[in-house]
Amino acid sequence: MATPFDRLSTPENERPIRVFVDRVLPRWVTPNHVTFLRLGLVPIIVVCMGLQWWGWACAIFVSAMLLDLVDGPLARVRGQVTTLGAALDPVVDKAAVFIPFWTWVFLSDLSMKSDVAVALVIAASVLTCIESALLAIRIRTLIRPTQTASPVSANGAGKVK
Repeated sequence: MATPFDRLSTPENERPIRVFVDRVLPRWVTPNHVTFLRLGLVPIIVVCMGLQWWGWACAIFVSAMLLDLVDGPLARVRGQVTTLGAALDPVVDKAAVFIPFWTWVFLSDLSMKSDVAVALVIAASVLTCIESALLAIRIRTLIRPTQTASPVSANGAGKVK
């Protein structure tokens, strides 16, 4: 079922990113390199948070999120779509968002004193559970594909989320 967010990932809307990645990134850089770079940034974000270098943590986090806009178009424009990349990208997406969030929760003195903090943690807990279940389904489909099973694909709403 299409959502309004699916328009974000149409070929027309993705064209500027495709042109950018094809002209700027060297040929030896593959989409999987970008994905592994994003994964490698997660522990750096956590260390910066632990040292309370919040500006650096935010800058690296934003960089990792912007790099998420690069790997898909790069794979499509260079014809380098792989099963590993398709499986790894959603894993890295979850790691890049949830690990820093939960690190912040554990480092913060939320103490559940604020209704907003409680609501935020409950919402993130539910979202973490849903995303973990979807990730498990994707991994199972990749490991044991069946003729009746179709892969669980992300849509434009996933990028906005």
